[in-house]
Amino acid sequence: MSTLLDDVVAETSRLSGVEETRSRFGEAPAFCIDGREFMHIDRNGLLDIRLTRPLIRELDDDRLIYRPRASDWVWVRIESRTDVPFALELVRQALAANAR
Repeated sequence: MSTLLDDVVAETSRLSGVEETRSRFGEAPAFCIDGREFMHIDRNGLLDIRLTRPLIRELDDDRLIYRPRASDWVWVRIESRTDVPFALELVRQALAANAR
């Protein structure tokens, strides 16, 4: 895992109510809120975040890779230090959207 992804993972693990677990979608660590997975690192090194379809429709950013079909999940590219705060903002939005 890259240092930038490590930074996102470390910050995510410190958020209130977040539980680190193993992803049901692969081998990477995942993060859950109220038992629902909302983030993991994909095999290809992308951050995979469950934002929900309504939130995804509002986003337009080159760092995002949209799924070919409607999905609650979006991939996020983290290639530079400036991408980390962007990714963490998406994580916070995902956390709120997936909390029960």
